[in-house]
Amino acid sequence: MESKQKIQDKNQKQKVENKNIFWKYVPLIFFTALIFQIGVFFFTRSQLPQLKEVGFPLNFEQAQQFSKLMSNYVESNYYTLLFFQASNFLFLQTFCVPGTFIFNLLGGAFFGVKVGFIVCVLCNTFGAYFCFLLSKYFGKEIIETKLQKQVAFMKKQVDEHRKELLFYMLSLRVFPGSPNWLMNISFPHINIPQSYFLISQFFGLMPWNFITVEAGNVISTFKNKDEIMKPQNQLMLAGLAFLCILPGLIKSFNNYRQKKKDQKQKQN
Repeated sequence: MESKQKIQDKNQKQKVENKNIFWKYVPLIFFTALIFQIGVFFFTRSQLPQLKEVGFPLNFEQAQQFSKLMSNYVESNYYTLLFFQASNFLFLQTFCVPGTFIFNLLGGAFFGVKVGFIVCVLCNTFGAYFCFLLSKYFGKEIIETKLQKQVAFMKKQVDEHRKELLFYMLSLRVFPGSPNWLMNISFPHINIPQSYFLISQFFGLMPWNFITVEAGNVISTFKNKDEIMKPQNQLMLAGLAFLCILPGLIKSFNNYRQKKKDQKQKQN
């Protein structure tokens, strides 16, 4: 049998190797993707000359101006804009870069509610899944070290709802203000099945995607982004989050009652 010291040394060596894997591959993947996105931007700019006037949309006001100018190209350069939209959305979501809200709005502005909603749901889902996979295969040691408290908190919450896990995950995704980026990178390390991750991401963010895409369809009517997430919308999302977890709570309560009933029968 291996001594305790040897096991500790082996574990320490494994941790160092895991860190090396992260720094070896993740920056390479990120910068490769970044260079590709820069290429996408310049390609799009070559096809859409007015893009030079606004540049890359980084905030709500720029998104309004961007959608106004680019709307002239939707019919003639539909697939160029679709490629620009999808590739940027996937990049931001995969690497936890802020800005997906802007591209939700642009999805509605460019393609209307029906197509924009489908595009944003798919980009949200696959981008989050790519993030999940990056974290799973390359980020374990770094994430558990740098985000130890956050991961421990997520694990505690998830462990308390293991019996109704899928319903709980759906509720987390629907609830306004949930840290989706933290869920995407921590879930691989707290025993969340990939199927549950994909289902909760796909369905759980549908309400948010719909609200923002619908707002993007009439983006010029808003004075600022705060008007989009009105208290009514936040209350609606909170209500939906409660409804998502309710079946799981009912199931757990029924199981608890049945367990108590079985215990009484055994005693009698």
